Amino acid sequence: ICINTCNNAADETGCQIKCGDIFENEIVGEFNKCAVSDMSCVPQKQDDGSYPIPTKEQVVSKFDTKLWNGRWYITAGQNELFDTFPCQVHFF
Repeated sequence: ICINTCNNAADETGCQIKCGDIFENEIVGEFNKCAVSDMSCVPQKQDDGSYPIPTKEQVVSKFDTKLWNGRWYITAGQNELFDTFPCQVHFF
């Protein structure tokens, strides 16, 4: 099992996350939903004001959300473990 190889690894957390990316099924999805959403084991970060709500003048008046339809690949981000791994794709 992949996750067993992570014990005492130099980057144990990163190893565990990569294992989670490799192995995913309905049971893992249900566990994650329970742990993260239902039981709040991973609490949301509180708003620290870093991203204030824009004024009405700063907001685009019309935006066609159909522009987002299709396949989008994540190629960059702020966290190497979550934002950039091979073939991360989302469909909208």
